[in-house]
Amino acid sequence: MILIDEAHHAAAPTYLNILEYFGAMTKESEVVVIGVSATLSRLDGLKLGTALDEIVYHRDYIEMIGEKWHVSLIDSTNE
Repeated sequence: MILIDEAHHAAAPTYLNILEYFGAMTKESEVVVIGVSATLSRLDGLKLGTALDEIVYHRDYIEMIGEKWHVSLIDSTNE
């Protein structure tokens, strides 16, 4: 198994070289690749699908803000 933190980087050539080295880039591969990231897009347009087959779970940060998952940076005890 290969675990990639900050998996949005997995589409970069350096990561693809590593996955290729360990034989994880073929459909017949028995190497499991798991990626975790809070960022599902890249500014350079590279697609995560080049390194990862599917997104199993996604939670959008806009949804999380709307559901009050964020932490307030203001200490309410000092207001």
